[in-house]
Amino acid sequence: MKTIINKFLLLVTLFAGAASLHSCSDPDGIIEDIAYGREFSPLNFTHTLSNNVNVTFSWTVMAGIADYTLTLSYADGEGGVYDQVDLIAPLDGDGNTVKTMEYSFRELPGNREWIAELVAVSQRAGVADSKPAACAFATGVENLFLNDGKMGDGDVTATTAMLRWVAGSNVTHLDVTPDVGLIKLTSAQIAAGEYELTGLVTGTSYTVGLLRDEAVRGTISFVASDKIDVDVVDKGATRITLAWGADRQVTSLVLTGGDDERNVTLTDAEVAAHTYTFEGLKARTEYSISVYIAGVESGSLVVTTLGQSSLWDFTTGWQPVSWETDQTIDGLTILAASGKNVEIREDADYGCNYLDLRGKSTVKEGEAPSQRAVQFSVVGEGVIAIDCYANGAGRNFYAHVDALGKSFGPVEAPTADNRGKVYIPCPGIPASAKVSIWTDATINHIYSIGWYEGAEAPGQNATPLDAPVVTADPASVTKGDNTGVTFSWAAVPNAATYTYRLALTTLNGEAEEVVRLSETVSATRMTVPAETVARLKPGTYTISVTAAAVSDYLYKPSPAGTAALTVADTKLAAPAVKVTPAKVTRGDQTEVTASWDAVDGAASYDVSFNGGASENVTGTSYTIAAATVAGLAAGEYAISVVANPADASAQASDAGTARLTVVEASGPSGDNFAWDFSSSAFSDLIARLTAAGSAGLTDLDETIDGLRILSGGSSFRGGTSSGVSYIQTGGKGTASVRSFSFTASASGKLKVVASNTGSGAATDGRSVTVQIGDDAAGAQSKEAGSGSGEPTTCEFDIAVTGETTVYVYSTINGLRFYSIEYVSDGGSGGGDAGTDYTMTLSATAGVLSSNITGLPTSWAAGDSTWTATDDTGTSAITFTGNIYYSTSDTKNIVWYFNKGKAETHVAASDMGKIRKITINPNSARKPELLTCTYGTSATVLAATEPTGTNSSTITFDFAAAGVDASDFRIGFSDTSTNIEIGKVVIEYTR
Repeated sequence: MKTIINKFLLLVTLFAGAASLHSCSDPDGIIEDIAYGREFSPLNFTHTLSNNVNVTFSWTVMAGIADYTLTLSYADGEGGVYDQVDLIAPLDGDGNTVKTMEYSFRELPGNREWIAELVAVSQRAGVADSKPAACAFATGVENLFLNDGKMGDGDVTATTAMLRWVAGSNVTHLDVTPDVGLIKLTSAQIAAGEYELTGLVTGTSYTVGLLRDEAVRGTISFVASDKIDVDVVDKGATRITLAWGADRQVTSLVLTGGDDERNVTLTDAEVAAHTYTFEGLKARTEYSISVYIAGVESGSLVVTTLGQSSLWDFTTGWQPVSWETDQTIDGLTILAASGKNVEIREDADYGCNYLDLRGKSTVKEGEAPSQRAVQFSVVGEGVIAIDCYANGAGRNFYAHVDALGKSFGPVEAPTADNRGKVYIPCPGIPASAKVSIWTDATINHIYSIGWYEGAEAPGQNATPLDAPVVTADPASVTKGDNTGVTFSWAAVPNAATYTYRLALTTLNGEAEEVVRLSETVSATRMTVPAETVARLKPGTYTISVTAAAVSDYLYKPSPAGTAALTVADTKLAAPAVKVTPAKVTRGDQTEVTASWDAVDGAASYDVSFNGGASENVTGTSYTIAAATVAGLAAGEYAISVVANPADASAQASDAGTARLTVVEASGPSGDNFAWDFSSSAFSDLIARLTAAGSAGLTDLDETIDGLRILSGGSSFRGGTSSGVSYIQTGGKGTASVRSFSFTASASGKLKVVASNTGSGAATDGRSVTVQIGDDAAGAQSKEAGSGSGEPTTCEFDIAVTGETTVYVYSTINGLRFYSIEYVSDGGSGGGDAGTDYTMTLSATAGVLSSNITGLPTSWAAGDSTWTATDDTGTSAITFTGNIYYSTSDTKNIVWYFNKGKAETHVAASDMGKIRKITINPNSARKPELLTCTYGTSATVLAATEPTGTNSSTITFDFAAAGVDASDFRIGFSDTSTNIEIGKVVIEYTR
């Protein structure tokens, strides 16, 4: 029974071993009897082939048999033994014979057929060696070059190639064709497995053989060329456009993706054009593209096509029209508005049409817009692309999706000089939805609207081109010069065209005409003809130039580069005259000096006083003798200065004037003034301003009841509305342009009633500004009313120590002024009244104002102590708190309230009587989060500013609230927003 089992097990084992040999075999066949006269053939005799020419054999070591003979013979050609080896099974670490053996033949001749035979050598008397176990195999083409016989990234340049093979291989030469021939390798090169070919001919296709004497052990091919960079310069839902350098002779392209496969041989024309477009592709599909030069792969990339799109281009096919009812054209619904219709309009600058929504959209929170918007239907998510510009900053687009019940955005529109596309991604849209595009302010130039399915729109991820650097030659001319002016700019990398925009005002006699020059060109210059320059009105003209690529897929249009042309008037500028002192008391023996800055082009100045004969001076000052001043009666006296040109072709300037006021001696109560422009004192001036219309009066310089009204060459206008008269500044002013001024001899309170000149709700920051003396940097500003029907009283505390000129003017833009009132508080008093002080705390570029000592530069958990003096340096206050200032030279922060820090605060006491604390945050950073308290019970003092959030200032007015306090504490405990304070003004009596 045991013999039968052993026979059966042996049969199964041999069968399994034979089956596992693949092409190897055991010739013993079926065992019929346990008695045998030879050893069994080796079991599990297999082979593994590597690199096509290296073979490793393995087998199971049989019990009692440690010696084997392995014979390798050719099986093709004339046959014959290649090699024969006798092998003995080694011992393992425990002294036992190993269970398996291996043996390798390396670097066999390639492309040959082989037979390997393994014989178990008998060690027992009377028992013969086994029959051979056999394996048949074939060697292939050997290639010792790395990377499966392909050049690695960066291994090939236009003139060199780094060849790499298996280090230490048995090789002797390289065979390089064409033209190079055999290269004998050194032992170091063979060991390293590297050799660099140099001096190659760019664009040539080379083949290199790696040899062992005459046997080829590897081949590789390449083109001598820098690795080609292929750019996707445009793509859509069904096309991909490629481009490459002009020095690259691409000959074929292979595209695969989806169910598409294309092998394209380029025509001579396509090779010369260095570009190719694949058409008829599938939307939103990934494609792999390989680039070949002379049949050798020289580059590759992966590109995904865009989704399907809809484009509404208002520049072509849309004619000028005005709609007061909703319209649907080509699938786009335009939500119009009656009274101020939505329009298609002509663009004089770009020579095309555009959509003008004529105002911000009408929309309720969470709902779709109902007016001044556009709508269209979509299927699935996508991206909106809008070509546009707005006439101001901070104006935004939104996209409302009805199926989601929400809007995406805001996305800010570019301004006029930077027209371009904005993108609004709309992810997560279900299968069907309606998208509405709306705005939160007027964006009145919309050139096109595109919808692109998927997650990408053309140009969405593009890089903006650099802005052109523009120069003007010449940069300045004089009125009437008959010379051309050339604007030029350096070529911008990757730009194909440039669009310039230039608006000029020419004169035909007294009539003015606006000439607009706008064109898209490939050149890098444009010239304004001499005949046009000769007719230019004096002023400054600015050209804007933007650069654009062939398509906006890779590169967005650049920001605008600009350059200015100045056209100077032939008339010299009027001197800006200042009188010191501007006010004297009758009978005072005081010299009065009139002074002015030098006028460009002036050789001398004619000065006249009180209408007398003019006196010519070459300096920039003129003194009125003290005896002359002492003899003046109370009243006002004009000093006028005319600049005379050094060049005879120029004209003398208009007179610059200033006023000297002589007053009767007054008591200690100071001056009280009230100027109501509806009063009879101003009726003549109001009538003249009204008659001048929108042009206004530019030569106004007169004083009425002590109030000087100076136009300074710019316009004042005037009028009466609902019985109330006003004087309107035609734009922003300064102390010498569009200003009101008077002389104050003592501190007091100034009230100015003014309003915005329009009827809109936004003030756009227009403010009444008050300047004391020459301190323009320390001027105070408060926003005027929101419309002409809503005048606002702006109050200012004026601190002076002697006779000082106070100037009132508008900033940002023009305002209507209705009245100005000044009530003196009699100046500094004595005794129990105390002295009024003003303390200004500030920091500029990381440097504190000089009156502050010891303020920390970083936050501390415990209170710090520091001091500051008032603006005169005579009164000192000690402060405590855990605020600090910033030493950054890019910031101007004197008090830094740090978010997240416990009870960040500042406090002071023993101040006498606090009148007012005015805090000016930088960048409107939520000052309403600050809280002011006083007294032992920490009573809260409400702020008089801001009236809403993000005000430019916050004021704690103790005096107006009737609070008599000598201490204060300003606290802050917000955890999300820092408060950065640029300036603090503290007014107190002590």
